[in-house]
Formats: sequence, C-alpha cells, structure tokens
Amino acid sequence: WSRFCPIGRYSTNQMAALGMSQELLETDRDTLDKYIRDLSSRVDDITGQVYEIINKNYQQFVHTFNFTVDLDADVEALGKELNSLTARVKEGRLQKLVTSVTEQRALAAQLTTTRSTIVVLRELCAIHTKLDGFDTMLAQGSWEQCAETILQLTHHLHGLCPEDENQKACDPKMFTVVKAEVRRRRAQLKSLLNEHWRAAVAWQRVEGASRVQSGLHVTSPLEGRGGAGSDVAVDEVLRALHLLGEADGRLQHFGQQLHRLLLLPLLEDAHLAPLCRESGRTVSLVLAAATPSDKRAATTTSASASASGSGGTVRVLLERIHTVLAFCMQHVLGLPRQQELQQDQQQQQQQLPPLARVLGDHVWQPLCESIISLCLAKTLGGMEPASAAHSALQDATAHFAAQAAGWGWSAAVLTDYVASVRTHASNKRRQDILAEARELMLSDTFNTIEVCHDTEQGGLYPAGTGEPSDSDRDLLQSIYKLPTFHVSVAAHAVVQLAYNTMQKTASSPPHVAVQLFYAVRDVMDMYRAVVPATHRESFASVPQLAAIFHNDCFYIAHHLLSLGHQFRENFPEDLQFAASFVDMIPAFQELGEKYFADVLSEERAGLIATLRQAEGLGCESLDVCFPSVDRALKQVLHRIKLLAKVWKPIMSNSMFNRTQGSVINTIMAFFFGKIMQYEDIAEKDTHHLHRVLGSISDLMPLFFDASVDKDTFVPMWKKFQQLREVLEMPLLVVADTWQKGEFALSAEEVRHLLRALFSNSSQRADCIAKIK
Repeated sequence: WSRFCPIGRYSTNQMAALGMSQELLETDRDTLDKYIRDLSSRVDDITGQVYEIINKNYQQFVHTFNFTVDLDADVEALGKELNSLTARVKEGRLQKLVTSVTEQRALAAQLTTTRSTIVVLRELCAIHTKLDGFDTMLAQGSWEQCAETILQLTHHLHGLCPEDENQKACDPKMFTVVKAEVRRRRAQLKSLLNEHWRAAVAWQRVEGASRVQSGLHVTSPLEGRGGAGSDVAVDEVLRALHLLGEADGRLQHFGQQLHRLLLLPLLEDAHLAPLCRESGRTVSLVLAAATPSDKRAATTTSASASASGSGGTVRVLLERIHTVLAFCMQHVLGLPRQQELQQDQQQQQQQLPPLARVLGDHVWQPLCESIISLCLAKTLGGMEPASAAHSALQDATAHFAAQAAGWGWSAAVLTDYVASVRTHASNKRRQDILAEARELMLSDTFNTIEVCHDTEQGGLYPAGTGEPSDSDRDLLQSIYKLPTFHVSVAAHAVVQLAYNTMQKTASSPPHVAVQLFYAVRDVMDMYRAVVPATHRESFASVPQLAAIFHNDCFYIAHHLLSLGHQFRENFPEDLQFAASFVDMIPAFQELGEKYFADVLSEERAGLIATLRQAEGLGCESLDVCFPSVDRALKQVLHRIKLLAKVWKPIMSNSMFNRTQGSVINTIMAFFFGKIMQYEDIAEKDTHHLHRVLGSISDLMPLFFDASVDKDTFVPMWKKFQQLREVLEMPLLVVADTWQKGEFALSAEEVRHLLRALFSNSSQRADCIAKIK
C-alpha cells in the first residue's frame, strides 16, 4: 500500500496542497451539478412549449394535408381525360380540320386573284376605250380633250401594278405594252402642241439705224389637220400644254421674251408706244414711235396731273405697259377684256385659269423691279411727299395696280414704293454721299496736304472757338490738340464731305437729319473697309504711303472726337446724346497703327538681316572681317537716312522722333548684344568697334534736335554711348567712373567688358572686385 499510496514520501507542505486541491474539486463538482440541473429544467420547459404548439395547430395541419391529397387526385383524373381527348383528336378529327382550313385559304386566294383580274380587265377596257377615242379627238383638233384623255389614261395606269402579288397572274408584257402605248400617244400630242405653239407665237427683233424694233405676232385660230371645223385657238393649245405639265416652261420662255423685247424697251425709251395690227388670222403688237396724237394725249395728261408732268408721264408709261399685258392676256391666254373682268372682279378672280397665275410668276416680279429702277426711282428723286406731282404719281400707280389685280397679280410693291417717297429720298441722298466718298477713297493719287490745329475745325477745341480758360489750357496743349503733319488729299476731302453733310442737318427736317448722321457713319465705316482693301499692297511695299495712311487714320479720329458734339443740336432730342462718333475712334487708331507697325517691323527686320549677312561681327578678329561690316553698316545707315527723308516731311515731330528712334534703337541693340558676346577683344579690334559705334552715334544730331531728350526715344542711347567710351577707356578710369555712379551699364555688363578688354592681372581683379 505504501507503494501505491506513498504518503510518507510527501512533505507537510505537499500534503497541505493536496488537501486544498481536493476541496476545490468538490466545489467545482457541486457547481457543475447545479448547472446541469438548470439546463435540464430549461429543456423540459421548451419541450412542453413545442408539444403545446403542435397540439394547437394539428387540426389545421391535418385539414390542409387532406385537401392537398384530394386536389392531387382530381388533377390526375383531369390529366387522364385530356390525354384521352388528345388521343381521340389525333386519330382522325384533326386531319379533317387541317384539310378544311387549307381549302378555305386556297379559295380565299383564288377569290382575291379573280377580283384583281376583274379590276385589271376593267382598267384595260377603260384604257382601250379611251385609246380608241383619242385618235378621233386628235383628228378633230380637240387638243384639250386629248390632254384630259392622257391624264385619265395615266390615272388608269396607276391602277395597273405588275409588282402587286394579286396581279401577278396577269401577263407582265401586257402592262408594258399598254404603258408604252400611252407614252407614245402622250409624246405625239406633246409634239403636235409644241409645233402649233411655235406656229402661233412668233417674236420679231429688227435692229434699225436709230433703234431696235421688236414685236409679237400671234396667229389664232390655227388650221387643224382635220380640215374645216378643226381650227385650234392658241389659248386651247396652251391649256392642253398646261394639262400635260408643259405650260410652265413655255410661259417662262414667253415671259422672258416679253420682258426683254417689249416691256424693257418701253421703260427705257419713252418715245416708243405699242401698236396693234391685224392681218387675217394674225394679230401683231409692235413697238413704234409714238404718234403725234399719243404725244398730245401724254402732254394733256401730264399738264392735268401735275405742274412738272412726272405723274402724267408715268401714267402714260404704265398704260402702255398695260396695253402690252392686256394683248398677251387676250390673244395668248384667251382671257376676256379688262372691262368684262372688272364687272365682278372677286368672282372672276376665283374663276381665272391658272395660266394667268403661271405667267404672272414669270413676268410680274422682274417687271415690277424694272418699273421701280427705270421709272419710279428716277421720278421720285427730289419729289416732296405732299406735292401734287407725288399725288398724281400715286394715282397712276394705284390705277395700274387695280388693272393688274384683275388678272390676280398683286402690285402692292409698286404702291408701297411710291408711298415711301420720304424713305427713298433719304436713301438716294445717302447713296449719293457714299458714292462721292467711295470715288475719293478709290483714288490712286497720294498727294498730301499740311494740316494743323489752326486750320481745322475738329478736335476738343476747334480753331476759331476763342481762347480757352486757364483751367483748360493744359488740356488744350495735350494730345487733343492736332499737331502739324501731312495727310492725303483724299482723306482731307472725306473729312470735308462729312462736315458738309453734317452742316446740312441744320436746315433739314428731323428725319432727314437722322439719315444724314447715319450716312456720315457709313462713310467712316466704308473708309475703314475700302481704303485698306484697295491699297494694301502699296502700304506694305512703300513706307511713305504707310505713314500717310497712319496720318489719315489719326486725322479722321481727331475730327470724330467732336464731330457729333458740334452738330448735336440739329438732331431730335432722343438722338442728341447718342449722336456721337467717339466709338469709332479706337477702330481708326488701331487701323493706322497696325499698317504702320507692320511696315516698321519689316524695315527693322530688313536692317538686322543686312547686318547679319555681313558676318563680320562673328569673326575672331575684326581686323580681318571689318570691311564686310563696314559695307553692311553703310547700307543700313543709308536706308535709315532714306526713311528719315520720306518720313520727316509728312510726320509730326513727336511721331517722327518715336519712329526714327525705334529704328536707331534696334541697330544699337543689335551691336550692343553682339559686342557683349565677345569673351576677348584685342586692342586693335577695340579701335574698329569704337569707330563703328561712332558712325551710328553721329546719326543722332541728324534726326533729333538738341532740345530733344534722346533717352525718351532711344532707350539704348546711354548704354550705347558708355559702351563706346569703355572701348577706349583705361582700366582705372573705368573703376573710378563706376565708383562715381556714372554708369548706365549694369555691374555684370561692366565686369564682362573688363574681362574681354583687359588681360588677366591683379589690377583687373581689384577693379572687378570693386564693381558690385
């Protein structure tokens, strides 16, 4: 036992620990038993709840289950009955049903085909009947009935459609033959109608020694091919052509000839009058010299219409035009006389044939335009709206419009034009002003005239307005005062035209004053458009012309500054504050600057290109390459002197100084940059460079007065001069000059020149160190 329970082997402490372990084990066993009892109790509670729910819902579950089983049985029985019915149908009844449906469809298709065949036979029967009667009508000269028959045959042919599924049973060749026959008859009728039209309507134009004589000859009725009783009137031929859709082309050509040979000569030559003659079946309308009776009638009408005779002359002219049109309506279109139409004008207009409308489409619009341009525009020129002459002109135009309305033509454009005499007078006045200005702008002469503030009436303080006050004296001496320079004679004339036009506003009605104001604005807009477009190449190739155009633009802009202000009291109140040209000033200034700046840039680029071609400044020793530099420099200086020679007489002093200073500054900047690129300059080369720079500096007194600040116009002047001095200046003098602050060159530029001009030494290093 001692071997299995070796108690004696453990110490007292070990035994105490074993006792505590047994106590903890007994405690855990009690706790575990308690948890097991609690869990068993909860399981019993849940089991009771489950049994209780099953007992409550069992009856409903059983009922649902039984209903489902019964329903499955019923569905199975119904399926068996359907299967049985299907089997019986498949045994014989379905086959009979399919056969019946097929037979019904075949009968329906056969019925449709039979009906389509009947329709085709009916159409062919109708076509055959009309074709049989066509030859008879053609022999009798019934052209209009023949044309209607062709239209009916065409309608019947539309019912014959070989592509139709129902008509495919018919022979397609039969359709082709029928259509070819109808086309042949249509072509035959069209040929006969065109032949009769050419025989019925003939135009005459004979060029005589003094004037061209023209006329219209209409032969109606024409002899038909069927002998007596088959004569055909020309209007019937025209109606038949209209039914065939060929009248529009014929009437278009007829209208063009009518306008060219009869109507235009009447409008251009007031001594011509229409004369109607008859000879057998031919009726002629020719233009001949007006007879003395016609002249006396015109004179009587003119005297009774107005003192000037304008309204009466237009009335006679419109009556002659109406005579020509009435002749065409009566003898060509077959319309009744004008008196018969006027009996019931509204009803007759509804019954007018479409031929009158077709002829009006080709004749009326060009005729109205010719009447306006050749007659009314000249007559209305300078006519007062409330004068007797204008009233007579309105009456004559209204009478002519009423006559044209009888043919369904609207002459509202003529009556409205005559009623707007005030607008036409303003437009004519405006066109005259623009025409005069355009003639000045297109002039190829560029003669100039000197202008200055004392000779002009524009600007902020025009000459002759008295001495300004002390507060305004500074403003008078500012840029608003016109300097002395030259402008082209054309620009000066355009400005004078603008002033003359604006001066007319003082004695003009308000509406005329407004038109004159806008006419002047149009002149200025036209100048900006016409002059650059016309002389663009001249401005680009001739510097003097570019400078003149620059002066012209600034001269016009100077006058636009106060042009509207000087005459604003002559305008209506609502326009007095808006009557200004100030908004156009920037456009003129930009236009002049653009063209002159382009020329100036091109000149500067050309000078630089000449210097670059010399290639002397790129040599290591200027002593070898200096001759080429000298030649290039002489060319550049000659070009600069030439520009100064052509610019100085025409430019203002300030403009010339800025322009010439810009050119010289470009040359100085080029040489300055080239010299600053050298890393080492020999002593002999410095003398050459000093002489080159001196030849450029010697130009300054030639272009600028002693009182002119050269730094303002030539920014490189001081640097250029100091560079020239440094080339001949001793090292210590350079350092002393820098210490005194007399250098315009930067510290970096001076240090670079010292390294290039003087050899490396302690003295050079000390001087460079002082330049900061």
